Order: sequence, then structure tokens, then C-alpha cells
Amino acid sequence: MDGKGLIRACEKSDCGWKCCSFGSDGHIVILPYEFNGHEQEISHLRIIDNDYFGGKKVKCIAKDCKSCDNGYKPIMCRTYPLWVKSVKKGFVFRSGKCPLKNEQLTKHKEFVLGIFDNYRKALLSQTDVDAFLSKAWIDRYEPLFPTHRGSIECKMEVKSLSMFDMTEIETMEQALLSNPEICFASEPQDIAKCLQSGCSYGLWLDGSFVAYSLAYFTEYGTAYVDKCFVSSDYRGNGFQYILLNANIARLVSNGVQEIFAMTSPKNDASIKSFTNAGFSPKRATKYKGVERVILKWEL
Repeated sequence: MDGKGLIRACEKSDCGWKCCSFGSDGHIVILPYEFNGHEQEISHLRIIDNDYFGGKKVKCIAKDCKSCDNGYKPIMCRTYPLWVKSVKKGFVFRSGKCPLKNEQLTKHKEFVLGIFDNYRKALLSQTDVDAFLSKAWIDRYEPLFPTHRGSIECKMEVKSLSMFDMTEIETMEQALLSNPEICFASEPQDIAKCLQSGCSYGLWLDGSFVAYSLAYFTEYGTAYVDKCFVSSDYRGNGFQYILLNANIARLVSNGVQEIFAMTSPKNDASIKSFTNAGFSPKRATKYKGVERVILKWEL
């Protein structure tokens, strides 16, 4: 964890060091136990939330942000513009404020995953960090989608869905959703509402549409994941987790504070994906006479 996270491409980006421009509402997220051993080096960091899911939120008040006034440089600053949501899954987010292109961040991604992995290994309780990453949210960050996933060696593309994708979704549901005990087919009006929200995503592998997640939000800061479906041949590769995080990122950018979802209590894989994405089971219910579990994600 000694590296400073300097990126060679930054020298020619002419961005004016946006990474050190937090603005009046900006803050830095500190991991659990991150300040341990650095207590004498954080005079340039003012704590504004001392218990953020086990970590902290701080404001940088350094006179020279680039050098941190020669004090401790937080992991979030060293790894900018990337942030890890899951070390084990290698799932990374990137800041939309940074002008660098994804291909310019390839080596930096390896460095960032190494930083977080070494940090986890250095702690006696890795679960504290994993739980923190699943819940902590960095505003205006979007998923940095991988091109390979698990055992599938092919090009992956994750894109925002629109009304042009409705026919393909309906066709997939009619062909593949035959067991309401596990998953109901969506009503056409519900699909349309989610597509019109701009918060729904699809996943393609080598040009084939294999998974999608439908979500929408209300003016009250509440949102709903209506459906997150992966074709049976492609399950077990974390695609549902990727799509859910894409939903969450877009919903949060629209001011959402809480997100609800519903799944079958018999669908262990779906419950695990929602839980890994930061959702918590809240209560049992019935939908169309079939047992369901309501889950909730909170900012």
C-alpha cells in the first residue's frame, strides 16, 4: 500500500487535477481501520461522519491537495478515479468526473485491486471491509465493466436499455420464464415504465443478449428493481451482481435514497446477488398468491 496511485496518462490530460477538486459537497470515504497507525498524519483531514458503515467520511482541508500537505493520502485518493465494490469479484467503479478513458486505466485497475486486496489481507476481519464496500456508495461513480468474466472468455457489453429493447425483452421472457414459483414474466406496462426511466440495463456477450435488469424510480427518492434476469446458460458468472450495481449507480444519480426488490425465497442465487449488492431481506410476502421476499437497499 505504499504506492501513491499516480497515473502516467494524467500528465497529458489537462484536466486541472479534478481529482483534488472536491467542491463544497465533496468528501473522501475512509475504509474501516484505515487511519490505524496514521493518527499523526491526518491533520489535513476533517472528519464529518465518524461511523459510515464502519468507516468514515472526511473533508480534505489541505493547503496543497496534491501533496496532502505531506500527510496521509487516503486509499480513495490513491485509487482515484477507481473504487472497488467487491475485491473478490474484481468489480470496479470509476468516477465520471475524470476525463481518462477506460483503456488508459488498465494498469491502474490492477494497482487498485492490489491496494484493496492487500488491505483486506492485512486485517484480521476481512468481512468488515467486504461489508463496508457492499454498502458504501460514492456519488457520481459508474461501473467499470470488465471485458471478461469468470470462465466465459468473450466480449461483454453492458448498456442502458431503452424502448427499442422492449420486443427483445418480451421475447426472452415468453421463451424462458415458465415457472412463477421462481420468477414471473413482467407485464408489458411494467417493462415500459422501467425502460422509460433510463435506469435499466442489458448485458450482451459477443453480441448475444443474455441478461437484463429492469428498474425505475419515483419522485419521492424511492426506486424499485422490477426484474433482474440472467439466461440459464450464463448463470454463475456474477452477471446479476454487475447489473444490480449498474441499476444502483444510475438510481442514486437520480436522487434515490432507498431501493426495493422482490424475489422468490426458493431462488438462493438471486438472494445472494441482491445481498452482495448491499440489499437486506426485510419481510416475507405473497405476490399473485406465490411466496416472495422483499429486499431493501438504503443509501
